[in-house]
Amino acid sequence: MKTTLLSVGMLLALAGCGGVDSSAPGAAAGAPTAAVAALPEVSAATAFADSLVTLPSGAPADAVAARAYTQAVGAWYGSELSSGIKAHPLAEGTWKNYRAVLRMVAKSRGLKKVKPEDAKQWDGFAGECETVAKSLVPLTQDNPAPTSDKALPQLQMAWDGMQHVRLGAARHMMYLEHPYTRDRR
Repeated sequence: MKTTLLSVGMLLALAGCGGVDSSAPGAAAGAPTAAVAALPEVSAATAFADSLVTLPSGAPADAVAARAYTQAVGAWYGSELSSGIKAHPLAEGTWKNYRAVLRMVAKSRGLKKVKPEDAKQWDGFAGECETVAKSLVPLTQDNPAPTSDKALPQLQMAWDGMQHVRLGAARHMMYLEHPYTRDRR
């Protein structure tokens, strides 16, 4: 447990390092550029985000989280990183966990007897995912692009952080879905 908390703490500390100034001229505030959007991973991320936004139980926070996910995936796959780093199992696992958390957040909105504090907690999970994804941004901005052995520690920290968020969301979902909890709320 201490190791996980230490990893998350270091991850959050590094999240602010090397951030992107989105107010800079030429920075995309919306969807990824056309060349990046044509990539299969980015188009799949866009389709996933669109499916989250169109859910009947969706909230405005879900649309914001889906947009942030699409931008993060677009920045990752549109970068100059080698394909070995982009397709590394840790990177793929990070994006898979990000999608799983966003799915749980969207699913929780439709559950009966969800209290306002539950909604705040779910929005927090989506925000934590965004913070973890931002920790990968420095890898995409290094010039020259880092090698696999230099990128591995940051990929491991991002995967650990996203895994921590996913497990926390799954634990909260089990609490909400448990028959005893659901009947007593």
